[in-house]
Order: sequence, then C-alpha cells, then structure tokens
Amino acid sequence: MTAKRNNWRGVIALGGILFLCLAVSRASAGDVEDRIRALEEVQRANAAELEKLKGEQIELRKEATAAAAAMPSFTYRPRRGLLIEAGDKSWAIRTWARMHYRALFFPDDDGVAKKGFSQFDIALRRWRWGFNPEWDNGLYELFFEMDGGADRSIQIQHGEFDVHLDKINAYLPSIIIGPRVSGFFNRHDTNWGSSTGGLFDRSMFQDGAGIGAGSQNNAIGLFWNGLRVGPSELLFQAIFSNQGLRNIADQERPNSDKRALHIGFNIEPFKRIKNKWIQGIDFGVGYQLDQLGNLKNDEGGGDGTRGFFRVRTTERQRLALIEVNRDLGGQRHYITPGFGWKIGPYWLRTAGGFNFGHFNSNQAGQEGGLVRGTMFRIAHELFVWSPKGVLTGSTSTPGSVMLFVGYERDDYKAPSGTGNGGTFGSLRDCSSTVPGGECQGAYAYNSNWGLWYIIRPGLRVGAEYGFYHVNKIGRGGGSITELSSTSCTTAGNKCGRERDFNTLELGITMDF
Repeated sequence: MTAKRNNWRGVIALGGILFLCLAVSRASAGDVEDRIRALEEVQRANAAELEKLKGEQIELRKEATAAAAAMPSFTYRPRRGLLIEAGDKSWAIRTWARMHYRALFFPDDDGVAKKGFSQFDIALRRWRWGFNPEWDNGLYELFFEMDGGADRSIQIQHGEFDVHLDKINAYLPSIIIGPRVSGFFNRHDTNWGSSTGGLFDRSMFQDGAGIGAGSQNNAIGLFWNGLRVGPSELLFQAIFSNQGLRNIADQERPNSDKRALHIGFNIEPFKRIKNKWIQGIDFGVGYQLDQLGNLKNDEGGGDGTRGFFRVRTTERQRLALIEVNRDLGGQRHYITPGFGWKIGPYWLRTAGGFNFGHFNSNQAGQEGGLVRGTMFRIAHELFVWSPKGVLTGSTSTPGSVMLFVGYERDDYKAPSGTGNGGTFGSLRDCSSTVPGGECQGAYAYNSNWGLWYIIRPGLRVGAEYGFYHVNKIGRGGGSITELSSTSCTTAGNKCGRERDFNTLELGITMDF
C-alpha cells in the first residue's frame, strides 16, 4: 500500500515538472515574439528615416552642383596667364604680364660713353600686360595688350576684336578687326618667340625693315589657325590695313591714304604622323605689300620711308648700320620664307628675307632707282641637359639648359641717281674715301651664341654673345665708328670702312 502511494506521488511530481516546463516555454516564446515585433517596428522606422535622409542628400547635392556651376573657375598656366571662366562658359577673361630685361656689355671700346652707350647698361626690352575677354564659349574675343615703352609712355601693342567662326565649323576662319592687329609672317623670322626662343630679340634685317608682329594698323582680315587637312596642320592669314600710324590719335583716322596688304602662311605637313623624324618639319612664307607715298614709319622719325630700308642691331638698342640716303615711294614688297625641323631636344630654324622698293623720282611717271635688301638666317637650338638627363628638356621643364647658335647676313644694294638739282648716292654715308659720301652696296652679318637656364615655365635667365661685321658702315653706326667727330662729314672718321664689334648681354624673361 505504501509502495503504491509512492508511485502516485512520483507521477504527480513528474507531471508538475512537465507542466512547469511547458508554461515556461510558452512564456519565453511570447517574449521573443514581442522583441521581434519591437525590432521590426524600429527597423521600419529607421528605413523610413533613411529614405528621407537620402532624398535630402540628393537635393543638397543638386543645390551644390548648381551653385558650383554658377561660380566662375580660376585657372593659371605659365606664359598664358590667369583665366577666369564662367561655369556655363558664357564668358571668360584672360590676363597676363611680360617683362624682359637685359644687362649690356660692350667688349670693344668704340660705342662706350657715346650716344648713350656705357658698360653694364641695364636695359628694358619688353614691359607689357594685357587681357582678353571672351563671350559665348570663345565665339567672340577682344584681344588687348599694352606696351610700357622705354620712355615710360604707354602705347597699344595689340588691339583687335575676333569672331572665331571656327567654333562653329573647324574649316571656317576667324574674322579680325582692330587698331593693332597681329600679323603672322613665319615661325622663324618675325614670329620668333622671345619668351621661349634662343635669340633674345629680332633679326637685324626684319627689325630694320619696320616689320613686326603687331604692325598691321587699323586692319581687317581673316585667320585660319590649326586647320587640319589630312596629316597636316595649316595656318593662313590675310589682312588689309592702313599703315603709318605715328601716335594714338592716328588710330582714330589714318595719316595717309595709302594701304597695305599682308599674307602669312605656314604648314606642318606631317604633324599628325607618328614619326619623330618628319613630324617636326614645317615651312611657310610671309608677304607684306605697302604703298609708301608720304607714309611715315612710326619708328622712322624724320627719316620717313627711309625707316623701312635699313639694317640695325637690337642688342645695341637699335643702332642702324646700313641706311638708304633718301625716301622711297610707290610700293614696298617684303617677303620672308622660313623652314624648320624639330626632333627631340634639337630645333633647326632658317629664314630668308627680301625687301625692295624704289626711290622717289622728281620725273613724272617714272620710278626712281630700285633698292634691294636680302637676308639669310640659320639657327640651332639644343636642350643639352635637364633633370631627366643629357639631351633632354624643354621651355616648360624646370632645370633645363638650352644652347643657341645663330648666324645672319644682310645685304643692301641701291643705285645712285639725280634729283633736287643734284646727284645723290644710294646708301647713306658709306664711302671710305669721301667724308659723307654714299655708296651703292653694303653688307653686314652677325653671329650669336646663347645659353639659357629654365627656372620654371615662364621664367628663365641666360647670356648671349654677338659678333658683328659691317663692310661699309654708315652714319647710323656713328656711336661705334667715329674717332672724335659727331657726323660722317668730318675727315678722319670711320664711316664707310669695315668694322667689327662685339656685344655681351645677360638677360631675364618673366612671363606671367
């Protein structure tokens, strides 16, 4: 009996335990479900908040993008200056500055302390600044550059308005008009960049002929630049202009009824061919036709059209070596072909020049004697070293060293003639036998050696040595020819005789 009671008690205890386990299990499951439901509610709330935040983020990005597009951008490139451009490219303004200075030495005694020359002259060559606004993604452009002259005057160096139709179609030209339009002749004569080229200044022949890149006054023309034809790139320019401006007032109206025509052409026939031996070949030609008449050269002073026919230095502050005796009339023709070959660190640059016209004649319907000037120039530019190694470098690579060697020869010939009741010579004061006497022919040549160090793009320093020879030097070279007199009319002077002289200059070019 007692054993039976104990069995029932065990069954009852076991059942209780099982009941308690079932009750606890049901309670735990309900708690987990409650927790899951709570987490799901939080997750849904977080998802809704996340979607809301993502939407706000997209809106903020749109607003930031729109604000950035509305703000102008600022870009600086050495030698090209600072460009401020609207976000939608509706307008842009570029501004730049240029200063070229040199210190001049004269190893020969002649010319020192005469007519302003002295040892260690610190001479300003270029002091220019400018800006050009653009509109409609560069379709319209105003190009404006001022020149602070050595006499501290301020003059317009370039001033033109361009309509770049090539923005519409690559084969259309730019239309240019303005008081001082840039004229292109060829890459190796008048457009030799003094900011990057080995020669610090222009050639004797071209500078003496009154030809410059900004010499097209009150002009209108057409300009194709970088025109692609097959593997070639072409440049072509045609300009019709007034010449002979002497002051700013003449930019409003010309001081002569004579006109000028200018044409420039250059081609790089293999520029788009991946062959290093021929890719750097280019050649071109420039032509200038001037109607002289009563034209006055803006640098000729009282010499009138004689200022278009002479040879003069640039290192000695434009010292004339060969000059014609009297004014010319009719037409002046100036032709300059050029050829270049660039491969790696080396650049061969050659140019020729032809300048001819007629003396004025007092006989109606007849031309005076023909004046002919010719020029040949050859130059070599070689980057001998840069941080990349021997025979490497460029004008945009800091630490580059460039060696320059150049040679130029100029010849002038002109016949004698009669007029104004007497006989006149052709070239001024170049007779070695008659004081003040003229001759019919003379030549000059110079050799230049230069070494340039590129500090950074747009900033370089260098030295250049020039050797000059003139077989019959005229009055313009008085500061290196005369013994004691101040003109070529005094016995004992050196006018008309063979002369050699030297020039050494230290230069620095800074282009912002």
